[in-house]
Amino acid sequence: MILAITGTPGTGKTTVAPLVADQLGFELIDLNAFIERKDLSTEYDEERNSAMVDPDVLNEALDTELEPGTDCVIEGHLAHHVNDLDMIVVLRASPDELTERLEQKQWDDAKIEENVMAERLDNILQEASSTYPDETFEVDTTARDPETVAEEIVYLVQNPEERSLYVPGSTEWDMTEM
Repeated sequence: MILAITGTPGTGKTTVAPLVADQLGFELIDLNAFIERKDLSTEYDEERNSAMVDPDVLNEALDTELEPGTDCVIEGHLAHHVNDLDMIVVLRASPDELTERLEQKQWDDAKIEENVMAERLDNILQEASSTYPDETFEVDTTARDPETVAEEIVYLVQNPEERSLYVPGSTEWDMTEM
């Protein structure tokens, strides 16, 4: 099984994914570290302080890295762009909490605003569910500890009959606060 854990920066991917991989006994691929290690970025966006990656180049590199039949968790805000995923979990966080988390990381105001707006508009959830409509689920991390979120994801992996509770659209943010 290839499980992608994705979401807007600050939703908890980097903290939750290793817990999930450990509980399932899966290999963990930190997509950002993989991209850096393989030097896959095609350009750098100075304004956003972000590397750009061609999804085709990323998938080609992953194809050579992953042994067929490998069970793994792929973590990163681009993980939903990986080919041949069996399941995608999009982590979500309320805009207020996301703002606090990104402020704690000392991100600049423009980058915080851009990411909070992306979360409000469900950007990553929409991208994931448009490519993988039946394999995409969402889990709200707002005011929840990483261990509980990880246990919930493991439960979803192991209990497909319960996944209908986590379909895209089950988490919505108040747009009047914008």
